Amino acid sequence: MGSSRLPGKVMLPLAGLPLIWHIAHRLVQVRPVTGIVLATTADSRNDPMVSYAQMQGWVVVRHSEEDDIVGRIALAFEATGADAVLKVNADCPMPDVGLMQAVVDAYLTKPGCDYAANKFEPIWPAGLTVEVVSRQLIGLCDATLTSAEERELVMKWIIDHRDQFMTAAVTAPYVPSMPGLMIDTPEEYREMSAVFDSLYPVSPLFGWQDVRSLLKSDA
Repeated sequence: MGSSRLPGKVMLPLAGLPLIWHIAHRLVQVRPVTGIVLATTADSRNDPMVSYAQMQGWVVVRHSEEDDIVGRIALAFEATGADAVLKVNADCPMPDVGLMQAVVDAYLTKPGCDYAANKFEPIWPAGLTVEVVSRQLIGLCDATLTSAEERELVMKWIIDHRDQFMTAAVTAPYVPSMPGLMIDTPEEYREMSAVFDSLYPVSPLFGWQDVRSLLKSDA
């Protein structure tokens, strides 16, 4: 909620519903996802978002440090007892359900997998990053990573050291170049609002290919 360029962005409306609701609604379409965890911070600016999440029945964990991402994820595991988490970012309002399912399936079908993602190669538009990480690997990272940079960029650290773990990559033969699908500025919010106004009433779970078709038709 404390974004400097777009304060409160995760609660801004898209097609009449908060951005964060759209993310959660898409996440629960993925099998076998069993619940939603909002992993945020103790910053009081996040209180309205936390209240909304609790009203929705989501689990909420709050870490004292803004940039300690591995600490936040570790709290999510502690609060839920989950074996793995499917992680997406809260400024990415339209995680693609098919892509998330592909990453989850890749994780589940590789025995002993610690981490699966579609970000080993930079081919996907910004905003479509999907990751699944195991409780065991996050526990290791939480216990051993000491620098502020490593704890914030824990997923990059995992990828950089992937030879030490069992990983699974989801890729594609070709992903067309297209604008990012995240919200970080007022202009990006206006653009994404237009996308949701056009696509959500017709197909609430529209994917990145639908956005690409819409942008091509508007060009």
